[in-house]
Amino acid sequence: MNKYIITVFLLATFVGFSQVNDSTEKELSSQLEKFKTLLSYSLQFHKDTVDMNKSAEAAFNSYLQALDDKSYYFSAERYKELKVANTGVKKSFGISQIVFADTSYVFRIEEFSSADSNGILPGWRLLAIDGVSTVKKEEAEINEMLNDTASKSIELKLLTLSGKEVTKTINNSPHKASSINASFMINDSVGYIKSLKFTANAAKEFKETISTFPYGMKGLVIDLRNNPGGVLEAVGKVISLFLEEGKQVIKTASKHEDYEYSIDSKEDGQFIGLPLV
Repeated sequence: MNKYIITVFLLATFVGFSQVNDSTEKELSSQLEKFKTLLSYSLQFHKDTVDMNKSAEAAFNSYLQALDDKSYYFSAERYKELKVANTGVKKSFGISQIVFADTSYVFRIEEFSSADSNGILPGWRLLAIDGVSTVKKEEAEINEMLNDTASKSIELKLLTLSGKEVTKTINNSPHKASSINASFMINDSVGYIKSLKFTANAAKEFKETISTFPYGMKGLVIDLRNNPGGVLEAVGKVISLFLEEGKQVIKTASKHEDYEYSIDSKEDGQFIGLPLV
């Protein structure tokens, strides 16, 4: 079973997980009653229609974030998407954008996605989605339109770098999701790898990518900014590429023995001694 760096709480699994003492049980009941009252009052008296499920899930996530900033709540649908993405296959339109000065620009295109096969390139301006102008829209609002999993396809109006307006229809379809988003030589002696996630195939992808760099490379930059994590065993294998056999890579501590485990490097890594940043 794959373990994830992200702390994932599935509320249903806590039923019967462990017994609590009487005082704790009373406190739990008190807090649950407060939350129930809050939901009830908001449904009855709030001036707007309340989506109880959405509001409750926001409360669950806020509670876990209050524990620590590495704990998250995932709905069943979101958790399923997370597991699928970490297998190395992702279903999406394959396009990310960023807003600058009231204008949306294509920021990243996922390799092998529908956006990629349609020839859309980073730097193009995104003018409209399904006939709705993106000009002066908030970045989050545009992202919602691009991440609408209910849509099978969307029509994009774009402006290329040469100033030509084009219309592209892209599909919400499965495609390979690599752990590595960019790789190149910064100069004659230092390589660079950008990673935004660790899929189950991360170690193989890192090994193959580093092997394409020139022999005698003197250093490697691995850029993990905005990388939220992924499959923990895969991370252990990536780290092991740079370690000798038998080195402890990851160790966890928990109040419950089921969540205590250790990962050691299984063999000498191929890139022992390579300077890293």
